[in-house]
Amino acid sequence: MADITQHDIDAVFPKVAATVADSRGALSEAEFEQKGLVTDRGVAQLRAFLSEVPADRFRTPLKVAEIPRLFTAETFCKLVIRAQRSAPAPA
Repeated sequence: MADITQHDIDAVFPKVAATVADSRGALSEAEFEQKGLVTDRGVAQLRAFLSEVPADRFRTPLKVAEIPRLFTAETFCKLVIRAQRSAPAPA
C-alpha cells in the first residue's frame, strides 16, 4: 500500500469538484444533469465511475450537490492515488 502524506491529503480536497466533473465521462453536462438533478444516464455513469459505492446508495432523484455524499473512504483513496499519479516526480 502506498504511503499517504498530509500533502497528498491536502491536494485531494480541491480535486473533489474535479472528480464530480470527471464522473460525467463522455456525457455532456445536459445529458448528465438537468436543473440540478442527475439524469438517469448520469446516475448510470456515476454507478460505473463510483464502482466502490453500494448500488443502494444511488437514489433518484439525485441532486448534483449530493454526489460528494456518495463518496466512501475508498473513493478518497482513489482520489489520492489519482493525485499522486498526476503529480510530477520528485527531483
